Amino acid sequence: MFQEEMRIDNTMRKNAAQCKRKFQLANLLGIQSEKGSTALRFGSTWHGFMEGFYSGIKELGWAQREHAMEAGIMRGKTVWDRESAAFSYNDDYRTLENCANMFLQYMGHFGHDEGLLEVVNTEKVFSVELTRDTEFERVMYTKLPRIIFTGKVDMQMRLGGNFWINEHKTTGQNPNFIATRLHRNTAVIGYSYAAERTLQEKPEGVLVTIAQAVSRKSPTTGLYGKLTIDFARAPQIFTDADIEKWKHSFLCTCRDIYTCWEEAYFPAEFDRCYDYNKLCQYSKICETNMAIPLDPEYAHQITERIPGYIIKKWDVESEEE
Repeated sequence: MFQEEMRIDNTMRKNAAQCKRKFQLANLLGIQSEKGSTALRFGSTWHGFMEGFYSGIKELGWAQREHAMEAGIMRGKTVWDRESAAFSYNDDYRTLENCANMFLQYMGHFGHDEGLLEVVNTEKVFSVELTRDTEFERVMYTKLPRIIFTGKVDMQMRLGGNFWINEHKTTGQNPNFIATRLHRNTAVIGYSYAAERTLQEKPEGVLVTIAQAVSRKSPTTGLYGKLTIDFARAPQIFTDADIEKWKHSFLCTCRDIYTCWEEAYFPAEFDRCYDYNKLCQYSKICETNMAIPLDPEYAHQITERIPGYIIKKWDVESEEE
């Protein structure tokens, strides 16, 4: 599987950094819980709204803004329906209706973009090699095959004449709090690395557009209160040293993956069984102490034995978004 090259995206890298067993189950075997993430469905739907709208602006221009908004709504609903059909969910305030309401407020909040923002491209899939340019890198990662970093840039745009790549992000937290953490966000730094090497023009950096949606549940009535919606744009500009440190971290995780693959064993990381007080979705599998196959052909041995799981492998290069 990894003899000649490893194709790794941000989600795979993050899973492997958290827990090698989680990487094996999710990314090698494609096993997922039948219970979907309400937050991820909401985020994917939001990306659908954004992709539909800005693709419409690119094609039709700002003079046809209302038609672009219709395209955004249609695209968002398509993503929502697709995600809803694939998994079961515990529903909360993150509904399609609230996502549409957030979209309409977004239109007002960034209404001044008309005439200032030019859409260059949307939803561009990339693949770029993490080259080992120094003697230190060649010695440290000598046994690794070619490492291909893959992903998808949400949008390329000119804002006030400057060229940026844009990343859409949804959150339940305060946008300003999220903005303070972005400069150490591995996904955002990775997009900067990829953009500089795959786009015809070097961007100023990554502009992260943050959309907050949050509502509190009453402990007495069980109902959700008023929805809080807010937005922010946080520019992130990285130095060559920032990107170099990111690349070493990425390659180090790939080295760990490769070692596990060579040894045919991906150990569980017990410190990660609970993240944010939430039990890992793969805990039922780990607690059986069954042997986990390496070959995806045998993934069905797990889903047939342990209820509550399906096989649905994620691939950012082919996944319809």
